[in-house]
Amino acid sequence: MKSYFIIFIALINSICFHAQINNEFDKGKIYNLSGLLTDGNTKDTLYMVIVEFMNKKHEFIKVIQSDFDGIYHTTICSKELGGDTLFIKTTKEFYKQEVLGFNISSDTIFNIDLTFDENRTISKQKFKEYNSKFLQGTECALFQVVVNEIEYLKNTKAYRHYCSGELKKYKSLIDDKVDFSEWTLIEK
Repeated sequence: MKSYFIIFIALINSICFHAQINNEFDKGKIYNLSGLLTDGNTKDTLYMVIVEFMNKKHEFIKVIQSDFDGIYHTTICSKELGGDTLFIKTTKEFYKQEVLGFNISSDTIFNIDLTFDENRTISKQKFKEYNSKFLQGTECALFQVVVNEIEYLKNTKAYRHYCSGELKKYKSLIDDKVDFSEWTLIEK
């Protein structure tokens, strides 16, 4: 009788674990967004522009910064949009801070011209302060390498992609060089 009870408990635990990993997941589609940021008059590329992405309710989704060639690239999940409208807010010292609305339904390139602000509303100091809000919370890179190496060797944790619902092991994520900010740890 005890053996039946133990088997029953093991079966219940197995079902609960399976349900935890394979629970219903509201899947979305990943959109790759990129573009070039330029001065509206000179057409010179603008580097290190803060680019914020918001949904149709103007709720914050994510923020990135363009590279030294004025190019930005990111991915956004369709679930975060709540429709097909995306707002992009650009911030650069000595340029007008603008919010532009776009409709998206697939991977898209948005090239954006920024307008020089004669009043210089956003000074270098103001831009530096605005930028520092997004740079807080960065970790020590050396410590992160050690942690990543330990996790890679253990290879026991499972992760779910926040948008597609795909499941992968830690080792697979490292080998594929994915962006960890898009994956959620599934507790075992």
